[in-house]
Amino acid sequence: MEKEYPLVWLLMLEWIRHEVSQNRCKVTRQEFIEEAKNRLKIVEDAEIEKMMHFFHDTGEILWFGEHKNMRDVVILHPDWLLRAVACLVSVKLCGDCMKLCTGSIKDAQEKKAWRTLIETG
Repeated sequence: MEKEYPLVWLLMLEWIRHEVSQNRCKVTRQEFIEEAKNRLKIVEDAEIEKMMHFFHDTGEILWFGEHKNMRDVVILHPDWLLRAVACLVSVKLCGDCMKLCTGSIKDAQEKKAWRTLIETG
């Protein structure tokens, strides 16, 4: 079943995709709301939050508006967060994290901690 939404929301979706193409993977809730107000001429925060919930439900963004500790961050690129979590779970999966483990860290204690994480999980 397809969900219906106001056509004007496509303008915000276009902005989200542009930001992702510029390697901007997250914004604050306030930045998102201000951008929506400027682009869509929506005055009410509640209407913008309805749009944010819709985009979250359809997988376009991640926004956990019901969680007080997470509501101030809007993830514009959900795959970015998935890759970041993968780096935490298994350093071997992430090339950038591997750089940290193979000599680009200058601090010996931090280097040792990464090596321990790789070896013991």
